[in-house]
Amino acid sequence: MLNYDEFKRELLKRVRENAGEDMKVEIAAIQKNNGIQKEAIVFSDKEDNLQPVIYLDSIYSQYRAGTELSVCVGFTVGAAVLSWTLI
Repeated sequence: MLNYDEFKRELLKRVRENAGEDMKVEIAAIQKNNGIQKEAIVFSDKEDNLQPVIYLDSIYSQYRAGTELSVCVGFTVGAAVLSWTLI
């Protein structure tokens, strides 16, 4: 099992491989309204101002509970794609 830092590096690598060439994918610290800072994967492309944000803590919790890393990657990419299709 990967520790948190290993997990986020590997998740980012695999998400980038699956997201496509036109997609910029990075990890960023996001300041929430309640003052808490969370790490997230942020997606952006050249044509859209929408930037889906997928928080890492919930995905890592699922991974630690036994979800395969490949499923975490699929969920992360799928959630970003879904956010674009709903707009």
